[in-house]
Amino acid sequence: MNRYIRKTGNTLIQFSYLFGKSRPQLQRATNSKDIPDNGTPAEAYIAPVYKDRSGIVTIISDDGHFSTGKMIDFLSNKYDMPFTIGGAVINVAWHEAWWEKTITHNSRMELVNHSYNHIRMENGSDIAASTKRLTHELIHSKRYFEKRFGAEQICFVCPENRMCSKGYELLRQSGILAVRQGTRGYNDLSPDQGEEPGEWYNLKTMGIMDQTGPDARETRKKWLEDAVKEKKWLIEMWHNISDEEDGGYQTILREDAEKHLAEIKELSDNGQLWAAKFTEAVKYIVERQHCSVIAVNCNDELHLSLAVRSDGIDTSVFDHPLTVMIRDYGKKIEGLDGPVFKDGSAWYMAELLPGESKALFIS
Repeated sequence: MNRYIRKTGNTLIQFSYLFGKSRPQLQRATNSKDIPDNGTPAEAYIAPVYKDRSGIVTIISDDGHFSTGKMIDFLSNKYDMPFTIGGAVINVAWHEAWWEKTITHNSRMELVNHSYNHIRMENGSDIAASTKRLTHELIHSKRYFEKRFGAEQICFVCPENRMCSKGYELLRQSGILAVRQGTRGYNDLSPDQGEEPGEWYNLKTMGIMDQTGPDARETRKKWLEDAVKEKKWLIEMWHNISDEEDGGYQTILREDAEKHLAEIKELSDNGQLWAAKFTEAVKYIVERQHCSVIAVNCNDELHLSLAVRSDGIDTSVFDHPLTVMIRDYGKKIEGLDGPVFKDGSAWYMAELLPGESKALFIS
């Protein structure tokens, strides 16, 4: 990994290439003055899931059709539910003013890149041999979404659930860190780098209409229960949502969608499952993979710091708070939630951004 370092005041700035990316990435190394060197280490760790939930569920609706976007806007507000829309430019551009307004006002929704023209890109196809055509489908579309909707694109949803080798190369070079394809199954809470099913460039999914008939609702409910029980990241692939059958690929009836969303909300409200947009989940997991927590007790204060490891992340992009669990030693830590009890011990819960430090009073 290439990297270079410079110092500004008391802060060490280290640039590195994250995951083999071609552009420099910013890492703020922990200022040694933030942590006393005469304190007593405290037991603390970064929770695998935000707010120490057991599992994650992410809903991705493919294609970006206007009618489905309007339905998702309504349902996300009704159920306070995060949704990711994998939008193809060819679909989104027709109604981009509506999408801009909706994404701006509804923070539960996000748009991520699903290519320009929704063309199947797999090894052996005509487009797989054309860098020019692949650049248009993968890079020009990324620029479109970043220009029109502001947020940097770090996730990609493959059209037709396929990607060729040259396409992977372009995605890496452009800064994409996570790719959802179509292999069925659950993902670990800390995926490995690679293109095998379940790895960062080939995240697995469950098709919302893979099963139809009287048992379909129970099957979907079991997905959620399994994500909690097995501590997994469930990504659900949705397409259209309709009040009646429309003959489209994997269209889910609104009645069934609402039933499932109510089940997700129940598991979220009771603290078992984190319902997260695709980008949120990716940020949290990548941050946790690149950070270490330092906790020290000193003079009735608990000093916490999230140190970014030497392989680095861009803290201007990776801005999701991480949940830090601190063991309870019989004294109250001011300003923190808890204690909560798990595995026979009591723990306090704090939130810190990568590179952030805090000093909390102990009473």
